[in-house]
Amino acid sequence: MSSKLLEVVLVFGILVLLVAGFTPSWTQTSATTNKSWLNVATSADGKIVCVITSGTPALLSTNGGKIWTTNGNLTAYISIAASADGTKLIMNAWTNSGTYILVSTNTGSTWKQTILPNGDWWPVASSADGARLVAAIYGGFIYVSTNSGTTWNTNTALSKHWTALASSADGNQVVAAATGDKIYISTNSGLNWTATGAPTKSWRSICSSSNGKILAATDDVGIYISTNSGGTWTTTNIVGQTIACSADGTKLVIAGDQIWTSADSGMTWATNNAPNVPSSWYGVASSADGCKLVAVNRFFMGIWVGQITPSPQLNLQPTNGNFALSWIVPSTNFILEQNLDLSTANWASLTNVPALNLTNLQEQVSLPVTNGNGFFRLIAQ
Repeated sequence: MSSKLLEVVLVFGILVLLVAGFTPSWTQTSATTNKSWLNVATSADGKIVCVITSGTPALLSTNGGKIWTTNGNLTAYISIAASADGTKLIMNAWTNSGTYILVSTNTGSTWKQTILPNGDWWPVASSADGARLVAAIYGGFIYVSTNSGTTWNTNTALSKHWTALASSADGNQVVAAATGDKIYISTNSGLNWTATGAPTKSWRSICSSSNGKILAATDDVGIYISTNSGGTWTTTNIVGQTIACSADGTKLVIAGDQIWTSADSGMTWATNNAPNVPSSWYGVASSADGCKLVAVNRFFMGIWVGQITPSPQLNLQPTNGNFALSWIVPSTNFILEQNLDLSTANWASLTNVPALNLTNLQEQVSLPVTNGNGFFRLIAQ
């Protein structure tokens, strides 16, 4: 199999990075087009994709949308969220006795109804490890779990018409938006809430970077973006139903009449080549690196995948007497290579298995400090 060398080389801790434009090419998957798809969730690498709608079982793909299978026997409803590895899922679903919150720990092969009561459940969110979960009732309270849905708690002082939830990777910070109300933030996994600086709007969707610093929300007239955890907000008049972002918050995608993408945290936007149909794009999800996107269409146009070649930023920092190389979980397979002298082509693959840091969704490799030179690069397979 051939390898493509990306423009990423770390030299003595200095990064040389050439960034391509963020305009993914969209293609329609083989998923059925006779359904009104409403929402989608993906794993951090974009390989596991779960798509839901009202009145039919969810669809699951484990290869980024190439092949789809029916996901269980439940009739999914509005919202779904996934852990970073895609094994843990949470969604609201209809059952024979009402609408409940259900969880799965095996990528949807089986589902378990939580102890939460029957209600008009709307948004859900998950931490990267799938342990900290949040679910809200439209016209009711926000419930939080710290053990993957086994037990739940709520702060009954905050009852709103909740429409959107988002979580930081570690689950400590959660943001919640309500229709005809403000955006609220919690820094203790959803137990206590305070209003952010966002105005009162009919909020539709919200997303968060892995560290919770960058937030983006949509209402019926535009997009609001914060780079300081909701302290202050800027706005643009691009309108969409759903918004998603990369782990670092630099790449944003919004779905509505058409699909828009941004590579600079919402300062500038570009239209994409997906069909332009009013109010048709209803759900969108992003891989951690923002290079694998999935959008669902409620006007019987199927499920679409957008992809660009990742150019991951390779970071270097000291840790416990060693040094750590790290990069955001990529949506393409990469190999870390080392060379002791750039005047030669003696690049060698490192056998160190990267460890996933669930607090920032970065792959990490720890290496010993030496007195010699070291040059590192990532290549896609």
